[in-house]
Amino acid sequence: MNYQKIVILFVGYLFGLIQTGYFYAKIMHVDLRSKGSGNTGTTNTLRVMGKKAGAIVFLGDFLKAFIPCMVMKYVIAKHLPDGEFDAMIYTFYIGLGVILGHNFPFFLKFKGGKGIACTGAVAIALDGWLSLFGYGAFALLVFLTGYVSFASLYSVSQTFILIIIHNYVWSYGLTSHGKVELVVLCVITMMLAFYQHRKNIARLMNGTENKFNTRKHKEPKQIVEETQIDETEESD
Repeated sequence: MNYQKIVILFVGYLFGLIQTGYFYAKIMHVDLRSKGSGNTGTTNTLRVMGKKAGAIVFLGDFLKAFIPCMVMKYVIAKHLPDGEFDAMIYTFYIGLGVILGHNFPFFLKFKGGKGIACTGAVAIALDGWLSLFGYGAFALLVFLTGYVSFASLYSVSQTFILIIIHNYVWSYGLTSHGKVELVVLCVITMMLAFYQHRKNIARLMNGTENKFNTRKHKEPKQIVEETQIDETEESD
């Protein structure tokens, strides 16, 4: 890894520190870290604060990954070594940095979200068409099973496995080193998703994972007065 990629990864991490859920909840006088699963991502926000809050947080987390990725891919990468061919790789590095910043924000003691919204944004920036299959699989599995965690892990795995296959069967036009690097980055991204969902996986295996249920929205004041609920299947 050259120094440019290290810098890009770090810049991505800084974007990932924009913890949409944490900051939005603070504005609404709610501390997500003490509610639900304690997760600052979309699913816990949706469960604790309602659909509007969930949508805002999803959009914020999506855009904080998507915008840097697209700027890197179409504006900055061409000025970097082999950027004419490996723009996709530089895009992946900044995207991975965003995911790491989202999942492990230093100012929240390295406890953030689970990175699914950010990962989905990175996937779209890398290959918009293949990522549509992942989003479709996610929606279908949530509808059929109700398990957001299972749907998230399946869709992430499907998307990045398809990207790996496309990389070698049809080619993205990467350099030989870029092709190998793409596979490594795909595997790291999938491993991150599974690591962040390790508790969900354990509950899925022993049959105690809760199904997703969009309960009626409650006002933030009411939420603050409630006792903390058990950790559920938060997936972002």
